[in-house]
Amino acid sequence: PNGVAVYRAVDGGDDFVFVEFNRAGEQIEGIKADCVVGRCLSEVFPGLAEVGLVEALQRVWLTGRSERLSPAYCESGPCSGWRENWIYRVPSGEVVAVFQDVTERIQAEQRVEYLTIHDSLTGLYNRSLFLDRLQSALLSARRKSEMVAVLFIDLDRFKEVNDSQGHTVGDDVLRTVAKRFSAVLRSDELLARLGGDEFVLLLPDTDPTGATWVAEKLLQVALQPIQLEPHELTVTPSIGIALYPKDGVDLD
Repeated sequence: PNGVAVYRAVDGGDDFVFVEFNRAGEQIEGIKADCVVGRCLSEVFPGLAEVGLVEALQRVWLTGRSERLSPAYCESGPCSGWRENWIYRVPSGEVVAVFQDVTERIQAEQRVEYLTIHDSLTGLYNRSLFLDRLQSALLSARRKSEMVAVLFIDLDRFKEVNDSQGHTVGDDVLRTVAKRFSAVLRSDELLARLGGDEFVLLLPDTDPTGATWVAEKLLQVALQPIQLEPHELTVTPSIGIALYPKDGVDLD
C-alpha cells in the first residue's frame, strides 16, 4: 500500500506542515497520524533533508511540476529504510507525497549485484570480476611499461579435509584462509576465489621481488593452525607466480 502525506507550505516554502497522513503511511513510518498532523516535516523527520525530500517539495510547490524521487535511504523515524516518493501539487496549493517502502526490493537488488562479482562462500571477488580487472591491469601496464604479477594459490590436499571432516569444516577452512589472506594485503592488491580451494591474486606494478615477498606473507598466515572445535587443522598452500610481460603478454 502507498503512504500518502499532504503538506501545507510554511515560511515561504522553507518548511511544510502535515495536513493529512494516511494509515499506510503510519504503517510504513511506524508513527501515528495524531503525532504528525499539525507539525512541521523538519521537526517530525529531520533526517529527510539528507534524501532531498524537503527540496523536492519546495520545487513542486513553486513550479507545480510533479516529481518522482529515486529511492533513498532514510534513517528518520522508528522505521528506517528505503523510500520512493512521487510528489504532486493539488489545486488548493497543498503538496501531496505518495511514498512506498521499497527496502526489500533494494536489498534484493543489492544482493544480486553483490553476488554478480563476489564469491558467495568467502565474500572475495569471483573469477569473472578477477579476469576483468586483470585484463584492465594488463592494458594499463602495457601503456605505462610496468610489470604485473599474478599469484595462483592452491591448498594442498584440501580434498582430504572435506573427505575426513566434512564439507562444513572444509567451508570454514576456506573462509578462514580467505580472511587471513585479505588481512595482509594492500587495498590495490585484488584477491579472488576461482573455485574449490583455488585462489588468485593480482598485484599491479609489482616486480619479482615484490611478488615473492607477498607470497611469503601468504604462506606464513596460511600455515598458522586453524581452530575449528573440536578440530585443529593446518593447511599448506602452493603458490605459483606469473609476471607480465616476462611470462606472458595476454590474460590466458
